[in-house]
Amino acid sequence: MPHRRLHPVFVFLGYGSLFLLAGQKNYWESKPYTEWSDKEADKLLKDSPWTRSVLLNTGPEGTTGSGGGQRGSGGGGDPEMGSVGGSLPKPATRLVVTWFARPIREATARRLMLTDPEVPKDRIERLLQPNAQFLVLLVTGWTLGRQPDRDAAIERFKKETMLVKKNKEKILLADMVLPQRREDPLYLRFAREAGGKPVLTQADQEVTLVLRVGEDTYRVKFKLAEMLIQNKLEL
Repeated sequence: MPHRRLHPVFVFLGYGSLFLLAGQKNYWESKPYTEWSDKEADKLLKDSPWTRSVLLNTGPEGTTGSGGGQRGSGGGGDPEMGSVGGSLPKPATRLVVTWFARPIREATARRLMLTDPEVPKDRIERLLQPNAQFLVLLVTGWTLGRQPDRDAAIERFKKETMLVKKNKEKILLADMVLPQRREDPLYLRFAREAGGKPVLTQADQEVTLVLRVGEDTYRVKFKLAEMLIQNKLEL
């Protein structure tokens, strides 16, 4: 059977469509957050480049087993108040790791505005304010369980929690804020700068949050090239 030649016009239109799709911006870039729908704000919080989830296997006393990292099921939060291989025994708890970057703050503010149209303007402004000193990550669903050596476990967690760049350079945890209530996130804070320079840039390509929980290590990878707004890295 002879092969049919695709008309040049259709070839041009096909490639043009591909270029158009490639040039399309995400809604969080193409319109202000005050115009986002509830569904759009929710998607940013649950399934966006700034959010990943990891399954944390918990035993009867809060001990942990092997887990896996994946994208989805996101959090957000209000400042006012890579995975390890192996089998996956049950039960399992899902941790949600979210960079409290500008789009996440805006999505959180938008959800608040839609839920309570009378929310004070100053509260929204405080929520949108960036942290100039720290990169802030929220870990929702984290708990120490009923560990007898709770203080020692916290200190071990602080020491062994870090960001690791693609070149293996480590960014150590500077500070953390424990959740006051079960539904509150754990706040992880990393210095934004070292030696007067940003610790992370778009050139780093990717960064992995390493969490040591109990006897297990969890690695949650983020692609920095996807975490851009108007070609600017938002962390």
